[in-house]
Amino acid sequence: MNNTPLISIIVPIYNTQKYLNNCIQSIVFQTYKNLEIVLVDDGSCDNCPVICDEWRKKDNRIITIHINNSGQSVARNIALNKIKGNYVCFFDSDDSVENNYVEIMYHKLVTNNFDAVVCNIPNKYKNLVNGKNIYEYILRDEIGGQLWRWIFKKECWNNIRFPINKYAEDAAVIYKVIFEKNIGIINKDLYHYNVNNQSSTSNSIKNIDKNIIDRAIMFIDRYYWIRTNHLSDDLLKIVLDKAVVFCACVIIRRNKEYYDINDLIYVKEFIYKERRSIFLSNVSVKYKASCYLYYRFPFLFELICRILNK
Repeated sequence: MNNTPLISIIVPIYNTQKYLNNCIQSIVFQTYKNLEIVLVDDGSCDNCPVICDEWRKKDNRIITIHINNSGQSVARNIALNKIKGNYVCFFDSDDSVENNYVEIMYHKLVTNNFDAVVCNIPNKYKNLVNGKNIYEYILRDEIGGQLWRWIFKKECWNNIRFPINKYAEDAAVIYKVIFEKNIGIINKDLYHYNVNNQSSTSNSIKNIDKNIIDRAIMFIDRYYWIRTNHLSDDLLKIVLDKAVVFCACVIIRRNKEYYDINDLIYVKEFIYKERRSIFLSNVSVKYKASCYLYYRFPFLFELICRILNK
């Protein structure tokens, strides 16, 4: 065991007692043995804290951390600051993996001197994506930024942490983590994502609106990232279109009680600063007009929205 590098696996946990034993078992019985398994209980109200502590007693590779409920980003950031591994993976506590997940991913990485390796590429992209172009597919959001499909060299995460209180925090950081990195691809499904564990509150108006504004901010950030790093103009236009659509959805839905005021200001500043680019974008006239009226004639925009929503 000591002749192989230590690989850290970070698992944030919140109220997933139904699936947690299966998740941890799939990690503990990996064919690659030199693991540091960091279980971060994010203030679970069910039996997860007990399950974590019981597993820690069974396996000395497991580290358990108990915190007050603070969200997945905080849990992951705490773990990132503590891990000692040379490499790192992120798993969700309601999922499971093939017992050779770590071994296959690590072998691919070290034998090719990759900085990161990704698996579970969606079927429609398996014959299109390679280590050179996957970055653009991710920036365009055609391939999701879920971290459970990746193994990284630890240094990929230098000076990068998850944003707090954001949906899709994986997508908010993945393009920064793998920027200008050497990427390997494994066209196998080694990770088993649990599609059945969907919270009944995830479709509430509050969560829908929070998701919309967070995705608007994500695409705004990506737009500025692409421009700052002088990536392709075509990519910039594609991401701009997505940013405009989500920004327009934010202002059209008008559910201000669900938005952080600083997020709303950020969206409004983007619409104003990029108004010329928005006018030339490929989105529908509805979205362009909404953005224009919002920053130019806010009272008229508010009146029109009230009339249309009656």
